[in-house]
Parts: sequence; structure tokens; C-alpha cells
Amino acid sequence: MLLLFLRLPPVPQELWPQGNTPIELATEFWHESDRLLKQSVKEVKDPRVTFVASGFIEENALFASDPLLREPTPDLFNHPEYPVYDKVYDARGVASKKYPQDPEGCSLCPMASLGHPIEAGAQRYFESILPRL
Repeated sequence: MLLLFLRLPPVPQELWPQGNTPIELATEFWHESDRLLKQSVKEVKDPRVTFVASGFIEENALFASDPLLREPTPDLFNHPEYPVYDKVYDARGVASKKYPQDPEGCSLCPMASLGHPIEAGAQRYFESILPRL
């Protein structure tokens, strides 16, 4: 559904790496990103810089049982003008009109929060980070 909204063609199953669904690939990306970020922080060798994992678990992913990331609205196909709704949706729409240089005409602005933490996800980040300060 998201790929269609982004005007990207769905990836045919025969092109998936053997045994890897898009969700498995996303999970791999998440874990590999954490690993590489930790490595980068270690290479900096600065005690002021640290890596703190989000505290998310697989059930907190998009479309999972307890998502902590902003998902598309359930009625996306009937109301594509509201792909994602959050507290700053309307303000983001107004602000996006100030950027006429955007070749997409800010067509992606309405869904800028998609995949970012919802309020409970931000709280989870906070709870992970605070003890490290």
C-alpha cells in the first residue's frame, strides 16, 4: 500500500532475496543500522558521543501488533489526501507550500511523519535515552 502511494511499483516476490520478505528485509535493515551506528560511535572515540538503541522491539514496527511508528491511515485509498494523520499534519501542509522549488510540489509532505515515532514511540526513545545522560 505504501509503495503505491509513493508511486513506486511493488517488488515482485520473485525478486525478493531467497527467503526474505519485505518485512524481514526491513528488520535486517533495522538491526544492521543499529550495529553500524554503534560502530561509528565507537570509532569517534569521544566520551560525549554515545549510541542508545530505541528500545523498540519487533512488535513496535509498522503494521505489527503494537506499532510505535506512524502508520498510513486505514482509509488511505479512499482518502489519499490524508495519507498519515498526526497533530502537526495541517501545519506541515501550510509550511510545505513555502517550498515551491520542490520538484514534487511537496506531494510527499503530507506523509512526512510516516514511519516516524508516534507519541508512545517518542516516550520509548526518551525512556531509553534518559538513563544514559
